[in-house]
Amino acid sequence: MNERQNLFTGVNPLLMSRLEAKGEFEGFHHYYLIELASYLNDVLPENYQANPEAKLTLLYRYFANPTQSRKPDVTIERNKTPYSLAPTLEETVSDFIIPLDEGALEDEDMVVLISQVDDQFVPLVVIEMLSPSNKMAHGKVDYLQKRKEFLQNNLVVLEIDLLHASPSPIEKMPIYPYHDEATPYYIALSNPSLENPHTAVYRFGINQPLPKIKIPLSDGESVLCDFDAIFFKGRYGNKVNYADAPMHMETYRQADQMTILSHLAKMRENT
Repeated sequence: MNERQNLFTGVNPLLMSRLEAKGEFEGFHHYYLIELASYLNDVLPENYQANPEAKLTLLYRYFANPTQSRKPDVTIERNKTPYSLAPTLEETVSDFIIPLDEGALEDEDMVVLISQVDDQFVPLVVIEMLSPSNKMAHGKVDYLQKRKEFLQNNLVVLEIDLLHASPSPIEKMPIYPYHDEATPYYIALSNPSLENPHTAVYRFGINQPLPKIKIPLSDGESVLCDFDAIFFKGRYGNKVNYADAPMHMETYRQADQMTILSHLAKMRENT
């Protein structure tokens, strides 16, 4: 078998478990987001662009120091030139909805205005790939504050969480592996501009493809993003040994452990 290929459908549990256990996730995080921005720029309408780590300037109304910079992992921005492109892929349907807290969106003590990136482009969507620091202690507090600021400014927030061994920072998200409805992986799309603002959660598990998600843009436009198409770019297969089980196997639900072990056994039989 070609060990440089992803021999699991979707998220490779051997790779992700190693990256998290050995503190190697940061490199994967950076590389994935570069690939994601490149992919989006291939499929976005011509008057939009995706920028990795574009700096947004936040202007606070009620603070002595009124400015602060935020740096989303990827920002989708709109140019003024009209153009449209119809998606051709079949969209994945969200299977879990979390209402957004209207009180948090209208918090009068934290009114934030985001300046335009420049004279031509206006930010519309921010994309965050959750890292271990986003899900723990002070890093979680900082991340949730940043998330709140984006939502208050009517920005669509898309969050990718491939770290099964730590709980989601999103309130009301079922915790894996303890809740039956929880899955090891998910992508969440929060849209504060809807009539009923909510977070649509696209859940997926072991040997399931990452979803194809329609990301809203402006004026009724959208782009369909196939997150599965870019998961295993690069030579990440060099970090995977299919002769072994994932590190910290106990962090997976028992049924998922059986799925992983069964899949590995079938691969070995075929070599």
